[in-house]
Amino acid sequence: LPNNFELARKRLVSLGKRLTLDIKLYSQYVEGMTNNFSKGFAEKVTSDGEDGKVWYIPHHHVFHPRKPGQMRIVFDASASLGSISLNNSVHQGPNLASNIISVLLCFRQHPYAFTADIEGMYNMVKVSPEDRECLRFLWWENNEVGSNIDSYRMTTHLFGGGWSPSAAIFALLQV
Repeated sequence: LPNNFELARKRLVSLGKRLTLDIKLYSQYVEGMTNNFSKGFAEKVTSDGEDGKVWYIPHHHVFHPRKPGQMRIVFDASASLGSISLNNSVHQGPNLASNIISVLLCFRQHPYAFTADIEGMYNMVKVSPEDRECLRFLWWENNEVGSNIDSYRMTTHLFGGGWSPSAAIFALLQV
């Protein structure tokens, strides 16, 4: 992989401009990042990494149309440097999601049906340490926009990775 640090830095600076204009969004974003660090989903990088095996993923926020005010941090694994992006450089994995027809047929077999949602499903599955260097991202020291920029890396699969659904469902099926 080529060195895309500058691409990620420019995207972070652009994000910083948006965050400084909206204090509520800034506070939600800091809360999301703090949550990633406190729960062990992300860690600070202490080494430079091996050339060709380091990739920085820009991130941004999205709002769910049916959940007003709820913000989610999305890692843009499709961000490209030239024609190279993380999503087109890794194996996406098979589609392991349940077929909707078989799900509907199962509902007809019993008088009661239950559904569940796994909160932060992708973050529940760890990434092997040797693959984490490709999941680096930039964030400001002490959550202060404009301060020193530090490198971090995800320790779990992320929302925005094309491989994440396959990896998470595979892990779920192993339980």
